[in-house]
Amino acid sequence: MGTPKRRIKKGFILLIVLFVIAVVTYLIFISTRYSDHTTYVPFSGRIFKINSEDVDFIRIVNGGNGNMYDCSDNEEIDTWVELLNSMRYRYWIPDAPIQRSGYRFALQLTVNGESYSYQFDESNIRVKGVWFTISSDYFSNLISLVSR
Repeated sequence: MGTPKRRIKKGFILLIVLFVIAVVTYLIFISTRYSDHTTYVPFSGRIFKINSEDVDFIRIVNGGNGNMYDCSDNEEIDTWVELLNSMRYRYWIPDAPIQRSGYRFALQLTVNGESYSYQFDESNIRVKGVWFTISSDYFSNLISLVSR
């Protein structure tokens, strides 16, 4: 058994090591979650940073009934890109590490010839394995296009 000063020093070193591990884990998590059109700006709640001129095509799919809505009109693309860029999340949770079957809705983007797909519902969107919760009914306009 060590002296009180020695125990305090060991405890302090342990706290520093745990803090460094937590920071490295967080940085690895953040660095693997973003792409050319998604972003991480601390405390902003922003997810997307899409230039509408780079978007070739948007498709919304209803996983329940199979309905699809395709958008390639520049004005409509501008509207949906603005919706995504202005979206702010309140909190996020990692997706469960188990395979799920099906999805409610999917947003498929073709940006500079590359396709990206995001699952979503009324107030959540899944980006690279993380569910972001946003204001309720944020995607109601998109959902209404494929719910008929």
